[in-house]
Amino acid sequence: MLLDLKNPYYIDTHKKFIDYGWNSFESSSKVLFTYPGIFFNEFSIKIEKNKTIVSIPILESDIQYYTQVSDINEACHFLQTHLEYYTKKQIKRFEK
Repeated sequence: MLLDLKNPYYIDTHKKFIDYGWNSFESSSKVLFTYPGIFFNEFSIKIEKNKTIVSIPILESDIQYYTQVSDINEACHFLQTHLEYYTKKQIKRFEK
């Protein structure tokens, strides 16, 4: 199974990451979002056979959380939710 880069949910998710200043790297089976200058903080979607796996960074650590979701739409929703949470927490961290 391949990653559908023309899926409207994916297009919306990609746009939100770019709007927040993230870089994206895409292949036929994986997309990776990284923020310039912040190592170990990646958001990703990976397609393996019949699985859709997402990962998000755990704030203030170099740990990634991985989980399996049902499809690309759920993966995009998961990443967007955590991107918004991550961004709010990062902003609060730097305002102190």
